[in-house]
Amino acid sequence: LPRTAGLMRLKGIADDVVIARDEFGVPRIVAQSAEDAYFALGYVHAQDRLWQMEWQRRVGQGRLSELVGATALPVDKFMRTLGLYHLAEYSAEHLAPATRRALEAYSAGVNAYIASRGGVLPPEFLLLRTTPEPWKPADSLVWGRLMGLQLSLNWYDELLRARAAKTLPPDQLADLFAAYPADQPVTIAAMSPAPAAPAPAPAISPAAVPAAETPAPAPAAPAPDVPAPATPAPDTSGQKQGAAPADPSRELSAEFLDRMIEAIPAPAMPRLASNEWVVAGNHTASGKPLLANDPHLDYGAPILWYLASIVSPDLTVAGATVPGVPYVVLGHNERIAWGMTTTSSDTMDLYIEKPEGSGYLTPDGPRPFDLRNETIRVRGQASVQLAVRETRHGPIVSDILGDRADGQLLAVSAAFLRPEDTTVEAIHLLNRARNWDEFTAALAKFDSPQQNVSYADVDGNIGLIAPGKVPIRKAGDGTMPMPGWTGDNDWTGWIPYQQLPRTYDPPSGLIVNANNKLVGDEYKPLLTVNWPDGYRARRILDLLGQRTGLTANDMSAIQMDSVSAMALDLKPLMLRAAPIGPRATAARILLQAWDGRTDRHRPETLIFDSWIGHLQRDLLDAWLGSDAKEFGSPRPLFLKRVLTDRRVWCTPPGKPPPENCDKMVAQALAETIADLTRDYGEDMSAWRWGEAHRVVFDPLLFGRIPVIDDLTRIEAPADGDWFTVNRGGYATHEMDRYPDVHGPGVRAVYDLADPAASRFVIATGQSGNPLSDHWDDLLGRWLSGGWFSEEASRLRPDVLTLAPSP
Repeated sequence: LPRTAGLMRLKGIADDVVIARDEFGVPRIVAQSAEDAYFALGYVHAQDRLWQMEWQRRVGQGRLSELVGATALPVDKFMRTLGLYHLAEYSAEHLAPATRRALEAYSAGVNAYIASRGGVLPPEFLLLRTTPEPWKPADSLVWGRLMGLQLSLNWYDELLRARAAKTLPPDQLADLFAAYPADQPVTIAAMSPAPAAPAPAPAISPAAVPAAETPAPAPAAPAPDVPAPATPAPDTSGQKQGAAPADPSRELSAEFLDRMIEAIPAPAMPRLASNEWVVAGNHTASGKPLLANDPHLDYGAPILWYLASIVSPDLTVAGATVPGVPYVVLGHNERIAWGMTTTSSDTMDLYIEKPEGSGYLTPDGPRPFDLRNETIRVRGQASVQLAVRETRHGPIVSDILGDRADGQLLAVSAAFLRPEDTTVEAIHLLNRARNWDEFTAALAKFDSPQQNVSYADVDGNIGLIAPGKVPIRKAGDGTMPMPGWTGDNDWTGWIPYQQLPRTYDPPSGLIVNANNKLVGDEYKPLLTVNWPDGYRARRILDLLGQRTGLTANDMSAIQMDSVSAMALDLKPLMLRAAPIGPRATAARILLQAWDGRTDRHRPETLIFDSWIGHLQRDLLDAWLGSDAKEFGSPRPLFLKRVLTDRRVWCTPPGKPPPENCDKMVAQALAETIADLTRDYGEDMSAWRWGEAHRVVFDPLLFGRIPVIDDLTRIEAPADGDWFTVNRGGYATHEMDRYPDVHGPGVRAVYDLADPAASRFVIATGQSGNPLSDHWDDLLGRWLSGGWFSEEASRLRPDVLTLAPSP
């Protein structure tokens, strides 16, 4: 357990730093300079989360096999193929001086703890008989590359869509990947039309400010746009649609696509969700803005986030940090607050490359692969050699399958694979921004992953901007793997920062984003074809309404709202079907009276979510066979289309048609009731959503060790589902269990009338040590909607002072 009191003399700091911790273990760092504060933050991160930091950097490095053996080889091969750590090392060598000093000071603090600790290392190090290497700036930067990978859905969807296209006709493919409905909310609804762009620049929309809203002040000194590393070809007409072949993935076999989908390791799978909303002073009791934010990522113990505050003459900031990174990622300073959600723009593409001799074909003829050799050390066995090939588009990710003679090659282009990534500099400046101009100037350096960054300040202004590198394509919409040898689908550059979506002080006084569609269809160039559904955003807007006198308590209550707008949308369509038998009738009566609240203590959510799961599986199994398993999460927009005007799905080929879709719906309910009765007993009134839907926080290593996993796992019954504001995204397993594995690891409400009164809670606790009192001491507050603030939390009387070593 960390030392939290007394005096430590350490090399690497210029003046004394005082670290006081509150009742929850949250450190308050008081330093005489920002560099000393970063040093101290690195020190406390290492005190509480050193194993998490070690695991995280090894994932990015592709070095897990050194610790745990060959079981981690798929992850390591994948990460080495992408070369994330090489990119992080490149970025570390090209940092702005102030950012470099911050990262070096932080690294020095981590290393000071490793060198000076008085006790043993965290138990995971002892179990694996290893010790941490010195921390380096690149170890911090690789986390940003991992976030770029995990917050990009598109390439996985490209593979799924290409595989489904082998079986489904185009109209049914469009159903499965349903377009964003016109009746769901758009964050920035009205955009100005795009003017003709002067040659040779691509045609882009103007300042991307809603036409009905006041234009934002121009950002100061925006970063210049850097063309994507693809064959440039000026395009003055904007992105052309429909220029691609009808089936661009025809070069790829179904077996190849299946193998690629299965080969993507868990750390590379997309993780998209979050909520944020800002209300201006005309809606609040104080007359100043309130900003609410709860980012959603996969759960683990400890949770990703670590709360901290820093006070120094040149930097005062508080909020959610990430162990391994020296900045407040989500938080506030003395003048502004900010939050983030994922934009879901399509910032990566798969290219089908055509082998030619020992290289590959380009529009200018054959070209040799760029080659890189990697050695992966494996615990308990010989090292593995990996030869990585790259094309002009990017690394050949299909090489992870291990065979290269089948003529099927896929390369990936992605914004997060650019060497020249300055996102860390954006966060450095964001922590110091004091107004909208400085905020937008800071985010001009934000490259990847593209985020919707919300804003509020003590002067009463609110805003949102979506910074990041978004490619402009010559043709196509990025939804399928495209031929790479023609050059027809290459990227020609990036949407200029000044023209990315933004809004500032909208007349409504409200800005809401829950990963829903950010801009209207008139915005050009294309951000993405497939936006996540807007159910959470719809619910937030309904709860805010035109209310005035809002307080931070109201914001916290909305964050905990567990009504499923999806269920309320689909329920009337599902209930049209006549039930089969008395038990299905009893379930139907329960659901008719249900208000959509996903209450852990009630049976309705268990019945309804299981019902739509059975229906979706029945529909897709009939058309996709074994590939239907890749579409396990609920797809309500697809189901709604089936239940309204796309009843062709209810007549699968080669099978006798049912009387209508309602018969399939009724049969799915009968199957649901039979399964739930088997698993939860005869008494339907005693069924509980929380029994099936338990939030699960598995430790990074201990969660994989029998007996120890049961002793260290954190879990509890939970409200919510995929579509509630209080998100409870579940993994669907056998026996109708729906473990809650994805949601708001941190919740924050920022009060610009008194920033120090802003409130926070994280899902587990500050410590990464299961033996600490702070391992899971925040779970109860997190589950119940509780919180604490820097202003109100009690500081412990004992403090730790870090002093310069003579």
